[in-house]
Amino acid sequence: MQNSREEGVLVLLDKLSKREIQELIDPDLYEDIEEFLEKLYQDEVELFETNKKASQIKILLSLSQNPKLYAHGFWRDCLARCTEREIIELEAHGIDLSLPDQKLVEECLKFECTKYELPYVEKIDNESLRAAVKVVNAPVSPFKALKDFQTKIFWEIVDQLKIPRNRFVVQMPTGSGKTRTAMEVVSHHFKSGSNKNVVWLAHSIDLVEQAASGFEEVWEHLGTHDIEVRIVDKSRDGLDGIGEFPALVISTLQSMGRFKKSDPAKFQIFAESCSLLVVDEAHMSAAPNYRASIESLLKHGSQLMGLTATPGRDANAKESNEALAALYFDKTVRLKSSDGGNVFAYLRKIDVMARTSMELITGSEDSLSPAEIRRFEEDLQIPKSVMDRLASQDQRNLEIIAKVIQLVKSNIDRKIILFACSVKHSKFLTAILKFKGVKAAHVDGETSPLNRQKITNDFRSGELNVLTNYGVLATGFDAPKTDVVFIARPTHSIVLYSQIIGRGLRGPAIGGTEKCLIVNIADNLIGLPDHNDIYEYFDDYYVQRVEQDFS
Repeated sequence: MQNSREEGVLVLLDKLSKREIQELIDPDLYEDIEEFLEKLYQDEVELFETNKKASQIKILLSLSQNPKLYAHGFWRDCLARCTEREIIELEAHGIDLSLPDQKLVEECLKFECTKYELPYVEKIDNESLRAAVKVVNAPVSPFKALKDFQTKIFWEIVDQLKIPRNRFVVQMPTGSGKTRTAMEVVSHHFKSGSNKNVVWLAHSIDLVEQAASGFEEVWEHLGTHDIEVRIVDKSRDGLDGIGEFPALVISTLQSMGRFKKSDPAKFQIFAESCSLLVVDEAHMSAAPNYRASIESLLKHGSQLMGLTATPGRDANAKESNEALAALYFDKTVRLKSSDGGNVFAYLRKIDVMARTSMELITGSEDSLSPAEIRRFEEDLQIPKSVMDRLASQDQRNLEIIAKVIQLVKSNIDRKIILFACSVKHSKFLTAILKFKGVKAAHVDGETSPLNRQKITNDFRSGELNVLTNYGVLATGFDAPKTDVVFIARPTHSIVLYSQIIGRGLRGPAIGGTEKCLIVNIADNLIGLPDHNDIYEYFDDYYVQRVEQDFS
């Protein structure tokens, strides 16, 4: 690591005090990172101490997604502290006080990242979310048709939709094309002459964007007339000016609930215009607030189709699972193996699913207190105190960091999605990895949609090796070339576990990888089944499941 003053390297962030650096990050997070790094470099204490200021700045830059580093006022303040001679030297390197604010930020941050051998993270400025209303034209050019196994389940779904007011769940493993198959169903529904709207409900903006793109891709090739795609979320009101012609209305479950509550009369008119309601990640339907909106949309004869990989709420929640199944008339239309065997084995055989291997690394020997056990038994959630305790354990984090670095060193094109114990834990791991030279980035629920879009695109394109997160990438995120899923957080939820491992299961036949490594930590595994058994775990709740062959 370089010492900027001793080696005559230009100064800029060097003008900040340790207290200022701590405040820019978060004092608690900064202290955790610094203490951990001191232990990590315990054999190089003298080197670490000699470069103390450089280490502090590198920690700050390792969290370069911090929005404070993109504020032009911050950099102008740093420049104001420089001597006249330093300003002249900085101008020679492209940092000119007369630069426009945005350009000044870009040059300063790029300069500092280069100095400390860290990747420069470009600020998001020119990208934007999809418009609230967009007309999708049809058709343009040929595109890839559904695969045989998708075509079979497509026709089974079409037959189910011949039954008035029918309700059912479509069950397909993550990565096998649920959204694509469902969008062909929606397109078929529009082409069959329905003059009412189709409503698609999801629980996150990511899934809303994915659905809109998925329909656009299909309709532009299969459509017979123009269709409006209308988005309803907290920032877009796609219902404004909705006309007499049918549209695909894509909304978050939360936004639809707010609509129902804020304008009941208008909501009822809207519900009457709905012929088909699709609920992505159907296990969310059983939540009381969401269920109220769903039931209201169904009152006027709409059909209901749920999409899921695991049609249940929780392995230990019998009543909740029964209620969910009842909402969908106890019916599943599910992908089945042609030979009657395990579905995952069948999908691996035809290269739709990657061949997975599991590696278990040493975890914590920490045990739950009696109070934590009681809380777990009462609400079936791992207590926050347990998650925080695991996130703060040095040896556990050393194991995680060492394994990630080893994986990246063994393959410079590695794509690792890491699921952390908390937002703080995810930021902490990202900072340490970047400090150690790994191309990593963090996202959480507070990351703006545009920044998340930029970061995830960088991951897909290979600009990043590691994408760490807490609570956002288990659903609605598609990166087919992911070849490692690193589970650094415990979960008892079979649904969440299935979603997490599903991030890396896409096989070469659908643009994914031949192999995927699932790295687990010994303390993560809390009574979960083998991933090959997850698909059939909730079968008993769907006693009326339709098994006939519609071919």
